[in-house]
Amino acid sequence: MVKSIFYSLRFATRENATFTKNSLSYRTIVLLWMNECIKIFLKFYFTNFIHN
Repeated sequence: MVKSIFYSLRFATRENATFTKNSLSYRTIVLLWMNECIKIFLKFYFTNFIHN
């Protein structure tokens, strides 16, 4: 799970790095990606917590 997230992040950052060299947009992309991961993690965490 964590490894697949790491690989997808590395792939996404590599794609975006070739797409644009702007560090500001790069940081924005990473922050948006992390925000999505946190939302997904919290959703799974709370659903498991409620069910257990």
